[in-house]
Amino acid sequence: MKKFIDKLKKTDIFNQNDYKTFILTIILLLFLSCTIVFGTFCFSTSSINIKYIALSFLNPIILILNLFPIFLVLCTFYLLTNRLWLSYIITTVSFLIPSIINKFKLMYRDFPFVFEDVTLVSEAMNMTKTYEINIDLIMIVIFIIYILITIILRFIKTNKLKPRLKIFLLAIILFTSLLSYNNIYLNDELYDKLGDSLIVNQMSQIQSFSNKGFVYQFIYSGKKNIYPAPLDYNEQEVINYLNSFNYYNIDENKKVNIIAIMLESFNDFSSNGMIEFNQNIYENYHKIINESYHGSLITNVFGGGTIDTERTFLTGNLGLGNYLKQSNSFVWYLKEQGYYAEAMHPIYGWFYNRKIVNKNLGFDNFDYLENKYAANNDGYMKDDKFFQYIIKGYEENIVRNQPYFNFSVTYQNHGPYDENETGIEYVTRKSEYDEGTYNLINNYFAGIYNTNLALMNIVDYFRLVDDPVVILFFGDHNPGFGADHKGYNMLDINLNDAEEGFLNHFSVPYFIWGNNAVKKTFNKEFKETGNTISPNYLMPELFEYLGIKGNEYTQFINRTKKYLPVIHPAYYNEGSKFVRQISSVNKLKLNNYEKINYYYINNFISR
Repeated sequence: MKKFIDKLKKTDIFNQNDYKTFILTIILLLFLSCTIVFGTFCFSTSSINIKYIALSFLNPIILILNLFPIFLVLCTFYLLTNRLWLSYIITTVSFLIPSIINKFKLMYRDFPFVFEDVTLVSEAMNMTKTYEINIDLIMIVIFIIYILITIILRFIKTNKLKPRLKIFLLAIILFTSLLSYNNIYLNDELYDKLGDSLIVNQMSQIQSFSNKGFVYQFIYSGKKNIYPAPLDYNEQEVINYLNSFNYYNIDENKKVNIIAIMLESFNDFSSNGMIEFNQNIYENYHKIINESYHGSLITNVFGGGTIDTERTFLTGNLGLGNYLKQSNSFVWYLKEQGYYAEAMHPIYGWFYNRKIVNKNLGFDNFDYLENKYAANNDGYMKDDKFFQYIIKGYEENIVRNQPYFNFSVTYQNHGPYDENETGIEYVTRKSEYDEGTYNLINNYFAGIYNTNLALMNIVDYFRLVDDPVVILFFGDHNPGFGADHKGYNMLDINLNDAEEGFLNHFSVPYFIWGNNAVKKTFNKEFKETGNTISPNYLMPELFEYLGIKGNEYTQFINRTKKYLPVIHPAYYNEGSKFVRQISSVNKLKLNNYEKINYYYINNFISR
């Protein structure tokens, strides 16, 4: 540092008498940055966790990675305004507000605030109307501390820096920011190594994010929106490889009607034996899966993040693209085969930008709250009512004389769940149960009971239809059950231990039901046990079961599915068991999938 200062002193951009003041200012800015990073550590978890905060400060790498961006921003505003108090306010607000959003998102959606959420500000503002935002005493104390620091800074006078020195320092900040962002903050190897494995459930994205500090994980999460080319990516090699597969049309007699229904927060909690029910709320579901091809879906999300399951299902992609232009999907393939493709969702069309994205994914029509359901929707439409619209969509398609593909996303059973008593007790009440948490759980199962009635109603309707119809049902993720998993804790459902906890976190059912006409068409009973797979494999799983080969991408995915049926941030399944690290052979297969995935996200293929 002394040599650096001496060099600056020899130039005319630094006053020789001010370098000590300059160093003291740097030290003060570092201290102020530490006060801000403390707040972000406090809000890295849904409730303030002293152990997390202490370990974050004691881990020099995590501390630096979270402190450094705050320090650079604070220095930038100080150089621009020459006012410590103003720079401190701007920087504190810039980092603390997203941190607080992260805290409440973890509480109510059980998923951290990530970079992609910045593009969903309007959605978030509307969703906050359904949540109760409580400011606790600790948060108030933290706010008071920041206010007091700001007041003290008002009385600290600083010397004005020369314009040339300001420009020089701003250039250093810009260069350092770009260099560190690309080489440090987006480094997968570094990210995976960080965090205390002794206190963190490594299968949990939430704990993994929290344990690294909010600022660092938020910056790293932006990598999802950058879509860098995979290692050793060569576009011509990818094209040549895809051309080794053939494009297959669907036989005319196999162009059956396909209805895919993604059920909000749906799972079968009667199967683990940990919950005692006063009545058999899953009776209809169990009847349907007994006459269905059924298996388990391992989603990437928990308690929220519906769109991840939805779009990986529709595209076969490993991650999410922005889909702001025409993008490859299984929908386009079905349209190429003469299908009429329709999407339905009884909530806002702008949510997750579905109104634009669904069109770019190939849907001929998308029905949503504003253009279809507003007049008949008193709050959140229940599944029994929504399923009638699906049936009507099928009936209206008959006059088109086209096979029909319907993809519908339900909204009933979406959290948060009311903690007030509402009537029928579906869950057996135990003396040790907390009243509010019990009501939350019971209200969730009241919705599930209604969903089970609706499932049988729609199945019974298509059971009597002469045309061949396949219905694919699947859950999008497990319910969150309140802040800090309090519902799961009360029910003593394990979310922590290795494989069992992982499956309790992320496993939901899928089941493929076919009417008599479909059974005759494919000569299948639809009673088999299916594979345990990731959502990106679900549509190819349906195609494969029906004997539909699909396009080149579908065939490639079905080939990869045999080796890596589950691809998840916490665990892989190599076909026989769940593992954290896959074999070198399967690493090559995964890298190959990533290359082809990258090509498909960035190059729309029109036929």
